[in-house]
Order: sequence, then C-alpha cells, then structure tokens
Amino acid sequence: MEMFKKVKCLIVILILIISCKKQEKHTHLKEYYDSGEIETISYLDDKYGVIKVKTFYKSGNLESEAETNSKGLHGRLKQFYENKKIELDAQYINGVKSGEYIAYYKN
Repeated sequence: MEMFKKVKCLIVILILIISCKKQEKHTHLKEYYDSGEIETISYLDDKYGVIKVKTFYKSGNLESEAETNSKGLHGRLKQFYENKKIELDAQYINGVKSGEYIAYYKN
C-alpha cells in the first residue's frame, strides 16, 4: 500500500497549493521524473473544489487515479500494478472510506 501513501501525500500537497494560491478554473499541473517522463497530472477546479490526480510509472503506465476535495479523498480511488492490472478500487466521501474497498492480487 506504499502507492496509497504516495497518492495521499500528493493530495495533501495539492490541497495546500490550492489554499495558498488562487487557481483558474480547470487548470492542471504536471510533474515529471528527472528522466522527463510524466509522473503526476493534477486537474484543479475552483468551482467544485475537486482535484483529480493521476500518477504514472516511469514506463508511462497509469499507477493511480484519485479524486479529492478540501477534506481529503472524495470519490473513487483506483490503483494499478505496473502491468496495467487493477490493484485497488475504493470509494471515499470527504476522506472516509465509503462502500466497497476491493484489493486485487497482482496475477
């Protein structure tokens, strides 16, 4: 669940950025690995306070997708193994697990 910690950390950082700096509607922020591949894309929306975050492996494969608001994870969290198979599918409301929390084996 190390990826979950990484996603959570990114979400907290993005919430701090939003609270300190006024963003335009529907802006996005990209972060890159030192080697140039995209590491994170964050979509920001002032109107609803929703942030969508996608993280990627260095290979370019999707690592995770998460939605959040000012109270934490809000919406669906999906994490993927590097082989593109789903690792975790969970639902959150205002930072609290809500509904099914399904973890999958790698194979």
